[in-house]
Parts: sequence; C-alpha cells; structure tokens
Amino acid sequence: MEGCEEVAKFLCVLDYYALELQGAVLDRTKTLAYGDDECNFQVMSPERAKEIGFVKSPNAR
Repeated sequence: MEGCEEVAKFLCVLDYYALELQGAVLDRTKTLAYGDDECNFQVMSPERAKEIGFVKSPNAR
C-alpha cells in the first residue's frame, strides 16, 4: 500500500537474524513481501530444529 515492496523484502530477511539473536530458528517458505498468497512460517527452538533434523529450505524467504 505504501509502495515499499523492496524494503519489505529486506525486513523479511532480517526476521531470520532477529529470531536467531533471540535463540530461535525460523522456517519460512512463503511471504507476502515476495508476492506469495500467504506467509508460511514456523518458529522453533534450536533444540527442536535439531531434533527434527531441520534443514533450511532452498526456497526460504
């Protein structure tokens, strides 16, 4: 709405770092900022990520 599409993409990228600094892992494959129809994400503890064998998706956004 505000014409900040490019800025929104950078904010989405910062989510990974912000959550990592807080001791969490972000898994996200869809986001509105990249033109997807929804934001599809999951936040988990590093322990849970290791437990389930989480590997960052090559489609992560």
